[in-house]
Amino acid sequence: MIITTATQLQNMNLSLTSDYELGNDIDCSGIANFEPVGGWNGTDPFTGSFDGKGYKITDLVVNRAADDYIGLFGSVNGATIQNVTIETVTLTGDDWVGGLIGLATDSTISNITITGATIVGDARVAGLIAYVDNCTVTNCNSAGTVNGGSESGGLIGRTDDIVISTSHSSCTVTMTGAYGGGLIGRVYIDASATITKCYATGAISGDDSGGLGGLIGRLDGASVSRCYASGAVDDIAGVDARNGGLIGWLESGTLANVYATGAVSGVSGALVGGLVGYAENDGEATSTSITNAYSKGAVSGADAADMGGLIGVRSAVATITVTQCFWDTTTSTESDAVGTGDDTGITGHITATMKMLSTFSEAGWSIPSIWNISSGCTSGYPCLVGVNPCCAESALPPLDPTIAPKRVSLELIRNLEMMNIGRAYVDKSGNFTYESRYSR
Repeated sequence: MIITTATQLQNMNLSLTSDYELGNDIDCSGIANFEPVGGWNGTDPFTGSFDGKGYKITDLVVNRAADDYIGLFGSVNGATIQNVTIETVTLTGDDWVGGLIGLATDSTISNITITGATIVGDARVAGLIAYVDNCTVTNCNSAGTVNGGSESGGLIGRTDDIVISTSHSSCTVTMTGAYGGGLIGRVYIDASATITKCYATGAISGDDSGGLGGLIGRLDGASVSRCYASGAVDDIAGVDARNGGLIGWLESGTLANVYATGAVSGVSGALVGGLVGYAENDGEATSTSITNAYSKGAVSGADAADMGGLIGVRSAVATITVTQCFWDTTTSTESDAVGTGDDTGITGHITATMKMLSTFSEAGWSIPSIWNISSGCTSGYPCLVGVNPCCAESALPPLDPTIAPKRVSLELIRNLEMMNIGRAYVDKSGNFTYESRYSR
């Protein structure tokens, strides 16, 4: 069924099992208070498909402060939602409030953009989906503001089982309660969940009693790889809070090829770390590890023993493997890698050496296929190839100029110069020369 008007969009409620497509952009300004499709007010979830075909839905307003399951879709089950942009969306609800969906189970969501969002609710509030259970989310992003309670996030509030990739949020998140993140509030117990090539840039603040993280508030069992967070994390009144530039509370799970650059702060009793606030894994079945990670944000709080440049507190009774990780001792203002706990596997550097490619290549980081350094990206710190919008992979010539080809492309030379890792030139005879600034 092809939808061309706001009335037809609203009438999807009349057939929750059908397949829909947009035939043009939809202006919803004529509907003062849109009724969420499926799941809201005791109705069945939406189980069909919705393909936006690249069109936009604008000026969507849902104002139902006392109700749950609020979004364009209240709840979906076994559905496919894809290829749509929602601009200027204002949603107010109680629990399960998301810019696109309140509750999603067993569904596939892809190629969704939410912009100009104002999302307000009590618990599980998010820019895209409030609560995810056994879903695949690909190439989705959100921008705007999220104001909620426990388990709220810039993109997703809580997930029990998710495969999410190439997605990001720039939402500013303000919350009260436990577990808030720039991307996801809480990833619940699930060793099979994967979060890959995702990032969050929005600031997050709140009165937190659990975990507050630039990317994820609390992570339990999942794998996070090639992800980063750059927003500030500010716990203004939390009790026993765990605040981290990337992960607030790392209950268990694996972090690989990740970083955080935002400032992290906490009040009395807070555990504060540039990357992770609290790392434990007390008897968890899944392992906990951090590999090839760095942080640079300023770390501040009330208790010196609970603050670290990379990790606030690393549990003494936990089995946690940390390998080839770094923090900036200058910008973090922290001389200790870990406030309390073992600092094995973590090395501190001043800013100058944190911006040298050799610091990381000598540690075995994968360069340039996963990591690279460019003066125009991340202020000269390592960036993630194919994740940071400004970070592209560049092929390096052999370090021995005697085996370099006689002729190379001008594009390769330009890329080398832009990366600021050395000097490349072709002499009058047509011979290529490459001089690394690390070997001079």
